[in-house]
This record gives sequence, structure tokens and C-alpha cells, in this order.
Amino acid sequence: MIEAVVDGNVLKSPVQRVVGSGNDTKKVTDLVIMSTVLKRKPGSDKEWIEDADKSQPVEITFWNEKQGDYIMSVIRTGMGVVVRGHTLHSYLFKPTDDQIARGMQEAVKMRFTGEDISLSLRRVESVTMKPTRAEKAQHAAAEANADGQWSS
Repeated sequence: MIEAVVDGNVLKSPVQRVVGSGNDTKKVTDLVIMSTVLKRKPGSDKEWIEDADKSQPVEITFWNEKQGDYIMSVIRTGMGVVVRGHTLHSYLFKPTDDQIARGMQEAVKMRFTGEDISLSLRRVESVTMKPTRAEKAQHAAAEANADGQWSS
């Protein structure tokens, strides 16, 4: 088994599909990220820039259903993520005549099975956590209840 770590940005929001045979079905989650390959900035010993020639899309499949549900609820297009998985391999994508008519070209694609995903904080300057609607409603109810107790 080949283990891999891919750091990049989500190209398309994740999608779920059902696979299986007979009575045994399973929900899997597919995700495509653009890998980020860095190189030294010319003339700099400390600064790194993205190497556009080596960065490429990577197709990832998550077979853990609970993890897939989490990914569907949190991960969106454009987010920076780090995905750990295994069995990284590349294959030659050959478009059909219809796909060629729509502008698709033959390309080498990469694919692997995802085991773990986390948000990448590489370019994040700050994180602001906001309460959910349920938390806001609970807080408002607690304040109303507290106001009612003190006014009597």
C-alpha cells in the first residue's frame, strides 16, 4: 500500500453516491482537490511559491460513511485541505467524442482513497467562530428566562 498526503484547495464541492452489489450498498463520498506543489521563489532562500506545472487535480474517494457525511456538511469549494490516504495512482483520461466537443482534453489524472481530511491553515490569518442558530436561540431563551427570574 502506498500512503499519500495531498495538500491543496477543493476544486468542486464533494458529492456522495451509492455503490454496491446485491443487497449490500454503501454510501461513498468523492472529492476533487488541486494539489499544491511549492517551489522556491527565484532569488529567495526563504520564500516559496506554487509550482503551476506540478500542481494538478487529485480525485479522492472516502469509503467511511460517517466521515463522508461530515465532509458533505463542512467542506466546500475553495477551502484549503490536507487529505491523508493510500494507493495513490495516476491514469490516462480519454474523453469521449461528446466530451471533446465540449472542450475536454486527454489528461493524466490522479486518484486515491482518503482516510483523513483536515482544514489547511496555511493561508489563514485568523479564524472567527460564530454561534449556530440553535446556539443563538438557546442563548436568547436563557437570557429571557434569566430576565423573567430576576423581574419577579
